[in-house]
Amino acid sequence: MRGMSLRIKLPLTIVGAIILTGVVTWLAGYFVGRNILRDQAIAANVNNVQTYASAASNYLQGARSQLEIVADMPEMSQPLSDTLIDPSLHGVPADAAATQRESIASLISHSQRIRHVSLLRANGDMYLTEPYEEQLKLSHNNLAYNAWYKELMSTGKTVISGLVICPTDQSPTVVIAVPIHGPDGRITGILAGHLSLEGLSQVGTSAWKGETPLSWGYITDSRGLIIAHEANPKYVQEQTDFSSMPPVSQALAGKEGTLEYYNPIEGGERLGAYMQLPDTGWAVVYVMPTKIAFAPVNQMSRNIAWAIAVLVVLIGLAGVMLARQITLPLDRLTRTAEAFGAGDLSQRIRVKTGDEIEQLATEFNQMAESLADKEAQLREHAAQLEQKVEERTRELQESEKKYRDLVEELPDVVFSVDQNGAMTYLSPAIESMTGYSASELMGRTFADFLHPDDLTPALENFMRTLSGETVVGELRFFTRSGELRWLRNSNKPIFVEDRVVGVRGVFSDITERKKAEELLHQSLDQLDLLLNASSHVLYRCEAFGDFDATYISSNIEPILGYTQDDFLQKGFWASKIHPEDAPRIFAELSQLFEHGFHKHEYRFQHKDGTWRWMYDELKLDRDEKGNAKDILGSIVDITERKQAEAELIASGTKFRELFESMSNAVAVYEARENGNDFVFKDFNRSGEQIEKIKRQDIIGKSVLEVFPGVKDFGLFEVFQRVWRTGKPEHHPVSFYKDERIVGWRDN
Repeated sequence: MRGMSLRIKLPLTIVGAIILTGVVTWLAGYFVGRNILRDQAIAANVNNVQTYASAASNYLQGARSQLEIVADMPEMSQPLSDTLIDPSLHGVPADAAATQRESIASLISHSQRIRHVSLLRANGDMYLTEPYEEQLKLSHNNLAYNAWYKELMSTGKTVISGLVICPTDQSPTVVIAVPIHGPDGRITGILAGHLSLEGLSQVGTSAWKGETPLSWGYITDSRGLIIAHEANPKYVQEQTDFSSMPPVSQALAGKEGTLEYYNPIEGGERLGAYMQLPDTGWAVVYVMPTKIAFAPVNQMSRNIAWAIAVLVVLIGLAGVMLARQITLPLDRLTRTAEAFGAGDLSQRIRVKTGDEIEQLATEFNQMAESLADKEAQLREHAAQLEQKVEERTRELQESEKKYRDLVEELPDVVFSVDQNGAMTYLSPAIESMTGYSASELMGRTFADFLHPDDLTPALENFMRTLSGETVVGELRFFTRSGELRWLRNSNKPIFVEDRVVGVRGVFSDITERKKAEELLHQSLDQLDLLLNASSHVLYRCEAFGDFDATYISSNIEPILGYTQDDFLQKGFWASKIHPEDAPRIFAELSQLFEHGFHKHEYRFQHKDGTWRWMYDELKLDRDEKGNAKDILGSIVDITERKQAEAELIASGTKFRELFESMSNAVAVYEARENGNDFVFKDFNRSGEQIEKIKRQDIIGKSVLEVFPGVKDFGLFEVFQRVWRTGKPEHHPVSFYKDERIVGWRDN
């Protein structure tokens, strides 16, 4: 409505508001009424389906009760002899089993639910059928193939089948099969009644208008096949499958309720209520076409629409008249305001309406007087502001020149990029640092020149800066000549009205520093390799207190099992010296401070708890004033040397006396054929007694010859491992057996 005069806009607005109110009122009335009538239709449908289900249940239970009464009669439990059965007659002759036929015939004549009844033997063979003419039409002499027969024989109880084909006229039917029990409780026969599905279709209360059904019910078996249909019995004859219909699938799932759905079989939208028929697993559905169910709603909406339309017309006419009374003074006010807006501040409004419009005109005139006074003041103030702007502009230009001169003289590169990473400014130092001029790089991104391994961290730093952080990082940059230079960058976000619009920062060339760091790392790595290859452990410790270590080389761990961090703990070195050696060690350290050099040997506890002999050389480090600063030293493991010395002290005679006096059997072997055989070198007296063999008989012989069961015993593999590794091994108590000896052995 932009550009439209108020004389037209106001009446249209009033009429539009009235029409909108009418439409909203109509919609509210329509939906409220529709919900009420819909709820009534649903409630009626629910009541109909419950009534229909109750009638169908009574129909089935009545037929079932009639059959069970006949099945309990004494004559029905009489033996059903197969000698009377004539296969060509599909059972016994008409004059046979008279009392049984009479009871069944009486049931059929008094029941409108059952078409015919068959009496079967327990194995499913047909014994008789009433009426007799139906017996002659039978297509099978044995009905044991039916699912209802198998269920009855399994449960021993009455079974109501689903939709099946009648064996007489091949029409759809439902079978109610009742077991007949003999005196011993076993099933001797089956009474099978075939229901009249036409009667089941008529038990409901369907509504019709002429030949058009208004509402109707139908029943399906547990597979969804139509058993009864009030409006169209042909669905029963054609065994139509309704299992895909939403109310049927819901009812077969044990649910009950109502829903709207489209039925492609019957054609059309339906309002359906559904439930499951008790004790059968069947679906009972009662439906009504939605156009019939909601016909009152449509009529109601039309009535409301007509009433509102008349009301809108009447109120609209009144609104137009009222609008004209308002718009005429407003039109005068508008013309004056337009002239005022064009710069004619002498214009005034003359309106005498005695209402808010006259008050508005008065206030407008007062505003015009005030604006005329203010205009002169504004012109004077504008001249003053213009002078101040010129002064600030000169100051800003001078400040900008100082900043630019400073940036261009820096050896580092000052840069800025936009939100996409494109370079928007580079100081002249970029050319000496990379070989590229600033103009060559404008509009490009740093990613075009970075080492591939640095792209991801550089992008992460860029995104962090865009999020508002100040970020410092290092990256590698390819110069024009292809040289790779290390640059350190410091990034800060550029804010405009609290919004990040780019990144500003500084690049510094740190290539020489990186080279120096690399040389230092190489030197340290070489030193570490030398120390790890050496048996000497270097250390530095304090020259006072418990002489705590302040540094120790990493090869300490394979020697004593402790890490470098372990040795740097307070009091660690002093706590691991053997108690018998500690007093001597600390007493002798005075010689270090006297001579500046000292060496000693002592036992030190390994991490595994054993004691190792260590040779320790110490040198005192003094400061420029001669005061003790710290101690430098090296230690080496001499345990093997100490053990060798101890072994040399022990005499061969003592070893032999010990060897012969041991109560356990002891043997000495020598490896042959690269560990594939072992021969006896010695054998003590206890071994002769335990193994019942003479030393002179086995010396020089193979262990495989003397003890042929040694491999099965598992000891031979132990010999090979000990020979290869040089480490002792225990073979647990096991059972040994060969042709000469048998018994438990521990090695």
